[in-house]
Amino acid sequence: RRSSDLNTVVDDIDFPTYNKFIIKIKKPFERRKYSRFNVNLQGLLVDFNCNCNVVDISPKGLKILTKQTLSVKDNLSVKIYLTDTDVIICNCDVIYKQLSNNFTDEFNLVYGLSVKDISFEDKTILKEFLLSLK
Repeated sequence: RRSSDLNTVVDDIDFPTYNKFIIKIKKPFERRKYSRFNVNLQGLLVDFNCNCNVVDISPKGLKILTKQTLSVKDNLSVKIYLTDTDVIICNCDVIYKQLSNNFTDEFNLVYGLSVKDISFEDKTILKEFLLSLK
């Protein structure tokens, strides 16, 4: 048995016409186009009038903690308090849902959201905020 970074050659396999074959192992790659930033921001699920915490943010997505039950593919508006003076609102689709025991009892549900619609002004505010985190 020999191995290299990407390929593994396995000998001594009894196939009628083959005495060895190659198993290709693909390296994982990053699918995200934008960097994500770990944050701890207050938020509001506008449609449900329910508080949430934004724990991860990028120009195209959010990870939130909340007690509100949502369904995958739901569309909702999220108000995010970036600073004391900067507040943005974005329309998002729920991409994934998971239950977490690592956070407080108040916010025990974790959701991944994809930002679908955001005003030009709010997009500019968000980009300036993300640049300040770098």
